[in-house]
Amino acid sequence: MGSVANSNVPVGQLGKGGAGMAPIMTAKQHGMAMQRAGVKPPEPHVTTADVKRKVDNGAVQYGIRGVDRSDAFVLVRGGYATVYAHPGFKGYRSAYEAIAPGRASGLDVDHLRPKSTVSDGYVALGSISASSNRSHGSDVSGSGMTGKVFGQTRSEANPSAIAGGATAEQYGRAVTSGYMLPLSAINLSNLDRS
Repeated sequence: MGSVANSNVPVGQLGKGGAGMAPIMTAKQHGMAMQRAGVKPPEPHVTTADVKRKVDNGAVQYGIRGVDRSDAFVLVRGGYATVYAHPGFKGYRSAYEAIAPGRASGLDVDHLRPKSTVSDGYVALGSISASSNRSHGSDVSGSGMTGKVFGQTRSEANPSAIAGGATAEQYGRAVTSGYMLPLSAINLSNLDRS
C-alpha cells in the first residue's frame, strides 16, 4: 500500500476487516458525505475540556472494553468514530485494533500529532503505511502526520483547525488513513458507554 496521500485508494481496500466492512469509497466520496453531514475531520489533539464541549454538542464518548478511559477512548460524531489515546499510553495499538480489528494489519498505528508536542489531553490515532509514518516521525513543526493526511499544514495559531479550509478529498483522507472510522467498519461490541 502506498502513502496516505494516495486518496484514490478505496477505504475498503485499506482496511482488512471482514463482516461489517464499510462499502468501498474513495477519500473524495467520504469527504463529500462528511461535508453534507457537517462532520469535520478529527482534531489531532483534544483536552478533557474539549471532549466535554464536544459531548455537550452532540458527540458521544465511549470507553474501549479492557482499556481504562483515562488511557484511551472513542469519540463518535456524525457516523464516524475517532480513537484518542493519552500520549503516555503504551497500549495504543491494541486499543485501536480493539475498535478497528484488521484495519491496521500490515500498517503502523500512529498519532495524528507527535506525542512529544502534547502535554495535556489525548491524541487521535490512525493506521498508515510504515513508510509514511516514519517519514514524518522526526517532524519538529508539531504537525506530524497532519500534513500528510490532509495535504497541508495546520495553522500555528490554532493547530486543531485546518489552515485555509479543506476540500472534500482532504476531509476524506481522514477516513482512508483510519483517523475517522465509519461506524459500519468498527467493532461496536468493544465500545463501552459506562
